[in-house]
Order: sequence, then C-alpha cells, then structure tokens
Amino acid sequence: MDFYKGDRLNEEGRRLYNMGEVHIRKVCVVFLCGGQGTRLGSDKPKGCFILPKLNMCLFEVHFQKIRELQRKYNAKIKVFLMTSTFTYDDTKKFLDERDNFDLDITLFNQDNVECLNLEMKLMKYDENSTCKSPNGNGGLFKALHQYHIIDKMKECDIEYVNVVSVDNVLVNVCDPLAIGVLYDKNLDILSKAVIKADDESVGVFVRENGQYVVKEYFESKESSKLANICHHYFRLDFLENLKNVDEAYHLSKKKIPYCRNGSIIKPDKPNGYKQELFIFDFFKYANGNEVILVPRLLEFSPLKNSDKDKGSNPTTCVSDYLKIKSTANIHFK
Repeated sequence: MDFYKGDRLNEEGRRLYNMGEVHIRKVCVVFLCGGQGTRLGSDKPKGCFILPKLNMCLFEVHFQKIRELQRKYNAKIKVFLMTSTFTYDDTKKFLDERDNFDLDITLFNQDNVECLNLEMKLMKYDENSTCKSPNGNGGLFKALHQYHIIDKMKECDIEYVNVVSVDNVLVNVCDPLAIGVLYDKNLDILSKAVIKADDESVGVFVRENGQYVVKEYFESKESSKLANICHHYFRLDFLENLKNVDEAYHLSKKKIPYCRNGSIIKPDKPNGYKQELFIFDFFKYANGNEVILVPRLLEFSPLKNSDKDKGSNPTTCVSDYLKIKSTANIHFK
C-alpha cells in the first residue's frame, strides 16, 4: 500500500492520517536495543552512540520526537526498551543520569543463547563457560510475556505496539498514518517498507498464501522491491496469543569474541554462528498483515557502520537527519 505522492501524503493518506491522530493514545513504542555498537567502534549500546554535529545520541533523537508527539496530542506515550545482558546496565545508567528524558520508560531484557563454532558445537568462551549472544529481535515475543510487559500495556489501555530498531535515525514512531491504516483495516500486523536499492543486502516483503512474509534478498524468487526496515505495528491481542509459540533459530555467521589466557580475543573473520530469532518468523500467525511503502528520505537511515565504511554510517545518518529537519513535517502537509 502506498499513500504518498512523492514525499507528501495523497488524499487517502491524509484521511488515514487524520483517523490515526484520534487513536494515537492507544499506541506505545518498543525500541529494540539489545545490540552493542561494535561495528561503530564503540563498546556501549547503540542507543548511547553520540552522532557527530548533532551532539545527540540515538536515544535523544528518538525521545525528542516522542516528546513532540506528546505535546502535539496532549498524550502520554509509553516507551519500552528491549535490552540484553550486554546493554542493560549501560542503558539504565545512561537513562537514570538523565531522568529518562522526562519520559515513562520501562526496560526489559531479551534472552541470551549459546553460540556455535564452525563445527556446529557449543563455542567456548573460556575453560569454564560458553559464548552467548542475544537471541535476535524475534526474542521480543517471549520477553514481553516473561517480564509481564503485556500485562503492563493492558493496564495502560494500549491496543497496538509500535516495534522499531533503535539504529534508524529517521524512525517515525507512532505515525498517525500507520495507526489509521491499522484501525481502518483491522490488522494484526502492519509493517513499513522502503524501495530496495539495487545494491542493498536486505530482506524483502513478498506475499505467500495471502500473507506478507520476509525473505532474504537471495531467497526471493520474486523481484520484490519492498525492503524490510524493521518497523512494525502489532495488535496487543495478537502479541498476547504468542505466549507459548516457539520458532527455530536461524544461524548467522559472525565474528565472536572469546577469552584466551585472560585476554579477550576479537577475531578478524567469522569464527562461529550466533543463533537468532527474527520478528518476521511470527508473521504467519497473524490473521491480517499488510505493508505500507514510505519514502526512504523521510523514514530510513540506519546506523550500522563506522565512518571507515561506505554508507549507513554516522556521517550519512547526520546528513539525512539534517535534511529532514530543514523540511520539518513535510510528510504531514
């Protein structure tokens, strides 16, 4: 579904946007914050990474937008951060020192899972322990129940949950357009997509048996151009029904640090596999899911790499962010 004409909403988009404004108080936000900024050259959580020129970290960029929404709609938007044992302490300390940026923020952890070596056996960290890593963004669903986050959301009369990655500097949280589509179509899941660039290694949305699923770019037999940007909305009732649902892990070949003679070794090439669940593994349980196409220039600029790498780095993120600030709210007009 596409409700844009260029970078502005078309007539149907404006109708849905207006509908979404009415329901914005029924939506909360979950930021996926379990990953560290190792590819950025930082051992701190990605959300704490300071963006050059802006002198703001990713958390500040996102929370500023949420405070603006609260003022505009006179609404209190609850914020949840899914962290991991690798990021929880630093994230909590960072937020505590800043009084949670005057927001209602709840932290909860996803599970860790053992890593495997190249022989598909448990990978040793040292003589007494194995290497572990967060269980992927699909670990969200178990964690929501494990820490009673679903119950807390229900107590706040939440009906839909906006789930986004913390590393997208342009993420448009609690978007009235998306919220309007959710209520108009009565969906379990709504995802956002951008047009996939030719050289972009990213999963794409395709339809299978009437439902949207995500395929890795090399898996899809269709020439889908709908790139997955890890921006989803879920009906709370749908999340509640996933309490006892299990999925198989995906194996991702990674550079996994380990300890030798008391020193931490950071390998220069992949030496093992991380086991991960993906959010889109659970799409098949939805009664209705849809995808809306949004302009990349307005909604997607991920921070994945250091400035030593080309693209998706601090410089490109800041440049994209400043372009949006110079044409503030263009997609609302």
